[in-house]
Amino acid sequence: MNIETISKDRVVELTKTLVEIPSETGKEQAIADWMINFFEELGLSQITRLPVEDAGDTVYAVLEGGDGPKMMLNFHIDTFDAFEGWDTPPFKIVEKDSRLIGLGAHDMKGGAACALAALEAIVKSGVKRGGDLIVSGTSDEEYWSRGVHELIKTGILKDCKYCIVPEPSAYATILIGQNGRHVFKLRFYGSSVSAAYDEGINAIVDASKVIAEFEKHKPKGFGYLPEYDMRSNLCVTGFHSGGDKIYVPELAEVTIDRHIVPGQTVVEAAHQIR
Repeated sequence: MNIETISKDRVVELTKTLVEIPSETGKEQAIADWMINFFEELGLSQITRLPVEDAGDTVYAVLEGGDGPKMMLNFHIDTFDAFEGWDTPPFKIVEKDSRLIGLGAHDMKGGAACALAALEAIVKSGVKRGGDLIVSGTSDEEYWSRGVHELIKTGILKDCKYCIVPEPSAYATILIGQNGRHVFKLRFYGSSVSAAYDEGINAIVDASKVIAEFEKHKPKGFGYLPEYDMRSNLCVTGFHSGGDKIYVPELAEVTIDRHIVPGQTVVEAAHQIR
């Protein structure tokens, strides 16, 4: 039996539905509820909701098949926060110039809609499957990816040979790998005196000089995978120091997010920072 055709209209409909359910990181409960109901309506088995500490829930289910290799469709269900500056309502899809605009439409509720539409078509077709198909919606991806860590801990992925992740890509090709992520914290120590005097060592000033050097090196890149035109990246995501008190800051902490390409190691990433 042939797999039922996936219609563009159905993918758009699912994308609209998902975008209209707010699911900023840490607030994924409502979309987890929707996912559970979707899996139940399709008659999937092992429908599971995984609590994730300090984050929203991760959900997964299984479409059972034969004794062959397992495969997984995976997508994350959280989005960035609804920051200021939107010209359209962030939690409502607006169609403009053949694009769907809404919070998470690109990253990655559009991809999730594609995966769910494919799942729906497979179920409705009744096509025979050689192995189990696991479908998972993971939480906390935009922060620490704790949702996928909890998924791994369950053991459900044992003997899972393949995984498709419809994450948006700037590379216009199917990737067989993805950037890894490491977070570094740099501490700068100064010497504190009253801010009324032009003395002491200001930790903020020293940290700022290092940040400026990182920006100078960005055009040169921090790693490159030519097969997929994939680049490593460095981004300063946090800077904490000082306050309202009248003294020269003696401590500054900089948080660096390093995305590395396949083949790079955390040791190499740390060496580049040094």
